[in-house]
Amino acid sequence: MTPTGPRIAGFRLRVAPATILTVIVMAAIVYPALARSVQDSSLAIATAVLLALVMVLCVLIHELAHALTARAFGGDVQEIALTLWGGHTTYRWGTIRPVASMLISLSGPAANIVLALLFSGAASLLREGLHSGQVVVSPFAVAALALIAYASILNWALALFNLLPGLPMDGGRAVESLLTALGTPAWTATTVTAWVGRVVAVAIVVIPLLRGLVAGQMPDLLVMIWALLIASFLFRGAGEALRESRLLRRSQGLSTEALMEPVGPWEPAASLETALAAAGPQRKGLLVGADGTVVLLDPDAVASVPPQQRGSVPASVVALSLGTAPAIRADLSGPDLLEAMVAADAAVFLVQRSDGRIIGAIRATSVNTALGLDH
Repeated sequence: MTPTGPRIAGFRLRVAPATILTVIVMAAIVYPALARSVQDSSLAIATAVLLALVMVLCVLIHELAHALTARAFGGDVQEIALTLWGGHTTYRWGTIRPVASMLISLSGPAANIVLALLFSGAASLLREGLHSGQVVVSPFAVAALALIAYASILNWALALFNLLPGLPMDGGRAVESLLTALGTPAWTATTVTAWVGRVVAVAIVVIPLLRGLVAGQMPDLLVMIWALLIASFLFRGAGEALRESRLLRRSQGLSTEALMEPVGPWEPAASLETALAAAGPQRKGLLVGADGTVVLLDPDAVASVPPQQRGSVPASVVALSLGTAPAIRADLSGPDLLEAMVAADAAVFLVQRSDGRIIGAIRATSVNTALGLDH
């Protein structure tokens, strides 16, 4: 089924309810600074909320830049999501060059840099208008200037934060792609950038604490809570990247030859005796129909049928359908084989030669066992 919901530039947009919390927390963090410029407290609150909403829009533009760049390089963009932590873009591709991956990663921060420059230019024009008298000085004009100026600062901060060279930040993904382009094994590049990401996560909490200690005062409680939440998100993301790197390393030993098992032809109208013969001597093989449907004969059900009756009992009564299986190339191995299986996301895969002939099947459970994921 095609995903439904709002779309932007052709991409599915998902806005998590927690985005409201992001707006509230961001408004609370920027309010003290805005209150120093905007004297009216009600107007300062309104400006803080509006600034938070503007920043959510800037995050959306950041993710849209990722999505557009990914689509330009042939990626299949699944969705753009706005969440408690900002946002993310989910996309898939077959084989992508490291340079393309790097450009996709850097496109988001680049969008924020452009926004920062635009807001900075707008703030300069408005400030000049206020000084020259072309714009009437009023509380609303002052609030607008503060909003635009802080939007520029926050976009610079968002761009620089995302450019930090550790996963799961965009800068980490760009460095990961660069290391891969220079010949570093993919799992090594992921491991290095993931550990940098963990260091960044710890620094997000430690630096405000140290600044408070040096200044002889406790850091702002709201800022620390937000820092802890962001740090936990980054630390968890880096941990997921480390698990991915271990998976990539283990996948070096994968091959279709080692994983596949024989398959026999499946005829729905065949007798159990005929199906058992097609399933192989151990009667544990998979059967494949002409339409790609994979069938497994239930051993318990087979054992319940007396041997002398198997010639007259339809095989369909003891058959377990595993659904239609996607085909993968017989020459795949290592990370390429794993990537093809992850992209297809199935329980069983048919191994197909270049001439189109099916020569075997691989169960997802066999792959999990080979990768050490079944315990």
